[in-house]
Amino acid sequence: MNQQITSSYNLISSELDSLIEEYKNESSILISNNSIENAQQLLSQISSIQEIQKLLRDQQQKYISIIGETPKPIKIEKPKSIQPKPRRVKGSNLIVSFPDGVTIQEKKAVDTFLETIETLGIERVKLLNFYSRTSSSGKYRLISEDFNKAIEPRRIGNYFVNTKSGTVEKAALLRDISSKLNLNLNIEVKPKP
Repeated sequence: MNQQITSSYNLISSELDSLIEEYKNESSILISNNSIENAQQLLSQISSIQEIQKLLRDQQQKYISIIGETPKPIKIEKPKSIQPKPRRVKGSNLIVSFPDGVTIQEKKAVDTFLETIETLGIERVKLLNFYSRTSSSGKYRLISEDFNKAIEPRRIGNYFVNTKSGTVEKAALLRDISSKLNLNLNIEVKPKP
């Protein structure tokens, strides 16, 4: 029973650590998108979570003092996802070539993705009403007027673009956009040298 209680404390602590890390990443994205107020709200939530962690550690120490023994630390592994993750190409370049010879290739695939959408016209692409295909990010519109931190949005004009996807999915979405708009774009995903 003591081991189960200790495992529970460790599991909760591990989950809180994951949540803090997720909020830190989201706040960095918000700061880079000049969404300072939203970033400050997340940072405030991180502070609250850290206070909860401290209370949890204190409670665990009280439990240990009551039972009179120090439990052995247990490595807790998170369960593997039941759904397969989309295939990702780590360290890859997204290259978009237009029929007139213009090529868009930024250092990061997300920047190439966003610049291509901006070049095509955000309003024009929004009218296609595409949704993200990544199961991990749920079913969210590719382009929305509403901010949703779950999709790691990046702002273009008055809109937020869902960027929570891998390079392969970004390339597939751009191919779909090209097809719907009859643009004949050449979209490639190549490993970085």
